[in-house]
Amino acid sequence: AFHSETNISMGLTVRGTPNVVDGALYVRVDDVTIDDNVRGFTRLLAGTLIETALKQYAGENGIPVPFDQVLFEQVEVTSSGVRIVGRTR
Repeated sequence: AFHSETNISMGLTVRGTPNVVDGALYVRVDDVTIDDNVRGFTRLLAGTLIETALKQYAGENGIPVPFDQVLFEQVEVTSSGVRIVGRTR
């Protein structure tokens, strides 16, 4: 991940759970992990920036995934991948 305003570059792992609400696809962020090589003030600043961004983009259902032409019906995470059921609008 790279944040241009602060010039911070780091490895970042984001884990989330997809869900469908009223035909729209969302991802609820469950966990954010910053690489161990980011330390001190940089780690604190990065954590704050990530938290602020998540609050800005996420609603009560999670972060919306923009697919205007698709009506989502179901999403399922399996051991082999993600299964999404839907149809074009």
